[in-house]
Amino acid sequence: MSNNDVQALTIEELFFGNAIYTIPSYQRNYAWGQAQVEQLINDIDDQRKEDENKNYYVGSLVVDRRQANTEITEYETIDGQQRHTTLCIILAALKHLNVEVAIKTLNLSFECRESSKRTLLSLFVHGEPKGKTLQNLEPSMVNAFNVALKIFKSKFNANELIEFKKFLFEKVIIVRTCVPKDTDLNHYFEIMNNRGEQLEKHEVVKARLMNHLPENEQPVFAQIWDACSDMGHYIPFRFDSKVRTKIFGDDLKQLLTLSYGGNGLFNAVLDKVNSEQALSKNSDTLQASIYQESQSKGNLFNLYSEAKFYERKKDDEQTQLDDRFRSIINFPNFLLHALTLFVDADELIEQKVSLDDKKLIKEFDTYILEGLAEDKCAQKVRRFAGVLLKTRYLFDCYIIKRDLSSPEKNWGVRTLVRKTSEKAKHNVSTVNTFIENSEKLVMLQSMFNVSYPGNSYKHWLANTLRYLFNQEQTIDVKNFIVQLETSAFNQLCSIGKIDTKSSIQSQKELLKQTINCGTSVQNYIFNYLDYKIWLELNRGDFDKVKFSLLGTDDEILLDTPVVNSIKKVATEFKFTNRSSVEHHYPQTSKTEAMDNKLIDTFANLCLVSSSTNSSLGNDYPEGKKKTVLAKQGDKAESLKQRLMFSYKDWYLSNETALTEQASGIKLHGDAMLELLLLPVIT
Repeated sequence: MSNNDVQALTIEELFFGNAIYTIPSYQRNYAWGQAQVEQLINDIDDQRKEDENKNYYVGSLVVDRRQANTEITEYETIDGQQRHTTLCIILAALKHLNVEVAIKTLNLSFECRESSKRTLLSLFVHGEPKGKTLQNLEPSMVNAFNVALKIFKSKFNANELIEFKKFLFEKVIIVRTCVPKDTDLNHYFEIMNNRGEQLEKHEVVKARLMNHLPENEQPVFAQIWDACSDMGHYIPFRFDSKVRTKIFGDDLKQLLTLSYGGNGLFNAVLDKVNSEQALSKNSDTLQASIYQESQSKGNLFNLYSEAKFYERKKDDEQTQLDDRFRSIINFPNFLLHALTLFVDADELIEQKVSLDDKKLIKEFDTYILEGLAEDKCAQKVRRFAGVLLKTRYLFDCYIIKRDLSSPEKNWGVRTLVRKTSEKAKHNVSTVNTFIENSEKLVMLQSMFNVSYPGNSYKHWLANTLRYLFNQEQTIDVKNFIVQLETSAFNQLCSIGKIDTKSSIQSQKELLKQTINCGTSVQNYIFNYLDYKIWLELNRGDFDKVKFSLLGTDDEILLDTPVVNSIKKVATEFKFTNRSSVEHHYPQTSKTEAMDNKLIDTFANLCLVSSSTNSSLGNDYPEGKKKTVLAKQGDKAESLKQRLMFSYKDWYLSNETALTEQASGIKLHGDAMLELLLLPVIT
């Protein structure tokens, strides 16, 4: 392959070059969601802030040169279409915000996918789609556009947007690789799918840490690390049965009762393993991972691949729970959460560990390995291993996970339980960690989780694990919920720049500035409000909270069937990944436009899925109500939207001032503002 077949292109060169890129019909549709779009934009901006003069490599684009003439070259995109399409959408969002992009047309096309072609063109030429236009566009692309638009509006001022565009065009690099002429593309795909995996960052970190431990301690460290790395299972069942009993006890709850000294839990586990003689250098099934510093120089991949790892056999208890649960984070991100707690314990108060797993190696070098003598490094590695194991145990017991065995794959906070009778020797299952308040705990954590889907931004999880890590052996569920609800309210105040010591009126004015801004309102505020609504509806008698939620109990103003269904809707409500801000009264009206002062207020907005947003189009409130109720029934996406449906008249522009106070948008807006600032009483 010649040098001309591999080119590092700036984004400016990618879009201004004499080339057109076609996505072939066999490629899947655009599939990036909120997390991936946010991650790409934030990664680019983080690099800009860190060093605006340094190139940032955003990925690769593998293409097949179809034809070339003197004016233009056509390429068939083999790999990289998701990223390329997202870059087009980012440019469309910048252009919509009046940032000069100097591109008259995009050079990305789709073979046999007219809707994709039409959507990308519409976003670039017309910007934010409204009304019936939405019905003819691909929801996934529109959603990505709205995500980009929301980030740019909420996190960038005008000058920052210009600087972001400049960095994007001049310093962001994509590597374009042309496959050789006459390549069998089917064979090429087969090679790509079956090629060996590269060494991952967390594997590099493991090798570096183990290299600082004595040879006799490395097998135990490897066992702890490997057990923690499997995020889809409860950690006791990542250990051999004999070791499992020694560490976790017959009831699988002994871990936190182990006594340990200066080097933490690691020494306790080491003692337990040695006393059982469960690990032996000469054992056929329990082999040590040996890392020599001399081997690591220049070829870390060979060092890692030559290492032999502990092999754990499945047992009857383990297989009952295999592949049943899905974690909310991956292992590299979990390592950074554990490192955060390690740093806390080390009293490096001024330091803050990044949760971006692209910085995994750098963070571990900074906080564990850099600038220390060998014996000091070994002590830190031992302490980190203990922190890692304890954090994972707490994560399993007290953090939400999806149960894939349930029909709806519900969230749950569950712990292991095992019957100890001889007859039920291998009867292991999971139960709610707490008998009381379990549902409230799940709702709080799932509210946080869907608000911040990107792993790099799950600071709520870092705070939650910190709270759990610093508690005594018994976690009190009421105190735990208070901690989460306090964090939730503090997050609202942080977004709204609210000083809780100021007057209520002052707090309301500041919050209005944050929430009366159309599609730029952060998803968290909608989700937090839905939690508050759910909480109110689950306190008991609906009649006692109806006035506070609706601003009135006058049946003349309310849609009685909808109101009567709200209590049941709340019992069915679950947080889902929603990212589209819906205007209840349409932005573009066929007859009477809403007052511009009201159209983008929080009262007129709710958070729904992109597919729901597209289906509602430019319809009026009554039409939207009929569509949503027919489709969703008692399973609402948004509790706020259901409250909005509860009013007979949403917008009354031509009535007297007295009647206008009774319009749905006025009553709803006042009630929601009060509810957002209402202290939670658990």
